[in-house]
Amino acid sequence: MNSEENQSDELQEGQLNLFPGYLAFSAGKDELNFAEFPIAALANRINPDIKTITYEDEIRDSKTGKLVERKLQITGSDLYGLPTSADDEVILALINLSRLQGFSSRTVAFNRHQIISMLGWKNAAHYYKRIKESINRWLGVSLYYDNAWREKGKQSWGSEAFHLIDNIAWAENGEMSEITWNKRIFESFESGNLKALDLQTYRDLKSPTARRIYRFLDKRFGLGQSQWSFDLEKFAYNKIGLGRDSYSDMAQVKRQLAGAIKQLEEVNFIMPCNPKQRFTKVSRGVWKVHFERYRHQIQDPLPIVIDEETECESKLVGLGMGRTIARKLLAEYGEVHVGERIEWFEYREHKRQNGGIRSIPGYLVKSIKDGEFAAPDGFVSRAEKLAKAARAEKNKAEKANAEAKKRKEEAELQAQEEREIAAAMAIFEAFPAELQVEIEDVATDGFTQSGEEIRRMLIAAEIEKRQTDGSLD
Repeated sequence: MNSEENQSDELQEGQLNLFPGYLAFSAGKDELNFAEFPIAALANRINPDIKTITYEDEIRDSKTGKLVERKLQITGSDLYGLPTSADDEVILALINLSRLQGFSSRTVAFNRHQIISMLGWKNAAHYYKRIKESINRWLGVSLYYDNAWREKGKQSWGSEAFHLIDNIAWAENGEMSEITWNKRIFESFESGNLKALDLQTYRDLKSPTARRIYRFLDKRFGLGQSQWSFDLEKFAYNKIGLGRDSYSDMAQVKRQLAGAIKQLEEVNFIMPCNPKQRFTKVSRGVWKVHFERYRHQIQDPLPIVIDEETECESKLVGLGMGRTIARKLLAEYGEVHVGERIEWFEYREHKRQNGGIRSIPGYLVKSIKDGEFAAPDGFVSRAEKLAKAARAEKNKAEKANAEAKKRKEEAELQAQEEREIAAAMAIFEAFPAELQVEIEDVATDGFTQSGEEIRRMLIAAEIEKRQTDGSLD
């Protein structure tokens, strides 16, 4: 490595050390489809000759009772290849950066030390470079879901194919870089197809295998069932992502999983048990693996102080502001005022009006403290948008009510007219035939239109006229 590269590494490490874990919050999110099937190989490196990864399983359709085959195929570019476990973690970090920015846009602003601190990676230039390589790799990765993609609110699995990232804009000199999510995956985020994920527990797990098992089991435990058993081969290869070439028999698989499972026991995520209970033999070469969610032993309750993180605090920290400064601003100026200034920044960002902002935290501090700081041109607050929407909804409801009232009145009038015609026709039909002929001739005289409805109306009008003048008495 030459001196320029050494200087660059030292500079990057120095920049990382300026931001010691300020994004190390615990309340994270995970996309449900990504928790069900891995989107990367559970390896540090992949044979470049391998062009596609396939994960598949079977699930019983709740409506038909039939087994449905599900499959996810992952392809990579020739330049960057297939994604690995580290790339999977980078996507998880970007999802949570999007969440901190309110999923307000498909475009996510970030810097690499945010990702490093969120994932609990070491503050080293190697990881700084690894993140850039990872995001570039995702640009060339395609995911093909065959009966394996689920949308929020739907009761069946569908088929989809897409990239996760549409484009990347790398910034220089400490500015925020940007990625733009693919429209399809961003729709999943916006619809709330997400589950809670304890990022502190995730960071406490040191191996990629343990982290992957944690994400998968956490989704399954979230279904309300505390005990789960899986076919070991399907679990290892299709849910966790172990490579069949590297772990070709179940003895190797059990050894590889044992250390990761031990980590999950140590962080009190699953109940501990001995290997004979954890892995049970069904037949030759066929094994089951069993998990039970951790449950606390009965003990005297201890007082717990919960330091809750507000939405505004999360957003300020996610935009690069120190937590202490964020809390001081919130304490002094209040959630409403600070929230409004965050909205101003988000609007500028959405409209690409951020020219001249060298420091996002600095801009936010100034806008919060400066009472004369002007809102961006064209800005409309969420409160105003909600009020406008409420007024529009009220006007719509009033219009609908007025139209419904009008339709009701017209229907009542028509019904009344029909009753009167029916009553008149009853009188008419009781008359002798000669009188009926006379009345009908007089009633229809001069009218060229025909039809039973018109005939009845004309006869009814003539009956009413003769009743009024007394000629029927």
